[in-house]
Amino acid sequence: MKKLFYASLIGLLVIGCNDKTDILLAEKNIAENTPTVVYNYNSNGKVYILGNVKESSASPNYGNYGCWVDGVWTALPYVGDLRSIYFNGNDLYVAGTKKLQNGLTCAFYWKNGQEVKLGDDVQHSDVTDIAFSNGKVYVCGSESGTTYKGIIWENGERKYMKENAYFTKMKILDGNIYVSGYSYSQEKGGAVAKVWKNNQELNTPTDDFYKLVDLEITGSDKIYLGNKVNTQSFFYWKNGQRTLLEQSTYYGMYAGSIYVSDKNNVLASGAVAINSPYTLFAAVWRNGVLDVIDNTPNSNAKGIAEVDGKELIIGNAPIKNASGIEESRAYIWVDGAKQELTRPADKPIASAMQFYIKK
Repeated sequence: MKKLFYASLIGLLVIGCNDKTDILLAEKNIAENTPTVVYNYNSNGKVYILGNVKESSASPNYGNYGCWVDGVWTALPYVGDLRSIYFNGNDLYVAGTKKLQNGLTCAFYWKNGQEVKLGDDVQHSDVTDIAFSNGKVYVCGSESGTTYKGIIWENGERKYMKENAYFTKMKILDGNIYVSGYSYSQEKGGAVAKVWKNNQELNTPTDDFYKLVDLEITGSDKIYLGNKVNTQSFFYWKNGQRTLLEQSTYYGMYAGSIYVSDKNNVLASGAVAINSPYTLFAAVWRNGVLDVIDNTPNSNAKGIAEVDGKELIIGNAPIKNASGIEESRAYIWVDGAKQELTRPADKPIASAMQFYIKK
């Protein structure tokens, strides 16, 4: 049964309080109702979208994860909270966490369904990313016991560790492991942005209080995405040059992922808030320039990429069901066209989480 499942998957597979909705629509020329077209995008098995579907908002995420491949949903048979997926050939790697009997959260990864425990039974552990390089599996995450530690696991064993640090994302290029994140400085009294290469700290983009949330390493270019602590300002740094993500008249924002296109454009995804109580609207930034892609309140963009000349954005937005209750739906925007990702009829709640572009 497991072999059949994997064969099928691979085969498919600054806050304010004034209402600025009118300004939002006028400035960005968004239609009053963002249309949704019938799903028609086919990546020929290149684009995988990690997410979850469930019966109600109150249902746990445990056991409800899976992947969309060209619009088709396939469930993943793991009882855990999944964070990241990676393919090496036809092998599927998934990183996530599980609750232990003693109540601790523990880091795990799965290869084609075979479970590997990363954390221990005496402290919390978490994961943020997974990758495969030179015949080895790498998982990026953290442990929190008496101190907080950033961890890189290699084939299930600790390889790198940093005290008082948090690892957010990982990229591997030419056998070198790059990690973004931040550490807590007692001298400075707060979080300081950090980038590590093979566990050695690189020149960080700033000495001020920042946290890095994502990175891209492409040839000689190093691009980092982060925010200034205790503000709603997000920036990206390209080879040390800082660019502020446009805020316009908006009162808050969040950016969580970054991507560099074949044309060397820096693309970021997230959401902007325009009123109190800080209603979010899905947004992307192209070389720092803001584009609000959906006027649905409480929508968000979780990832952006370019594949075969098409710009792809994944995200989520609520709709009201027949009873007037909001339910989350998962979407993909293909060159601006919003398409809903399908889900089982008995599981109306859907959330897209992460892209994986299969090479």
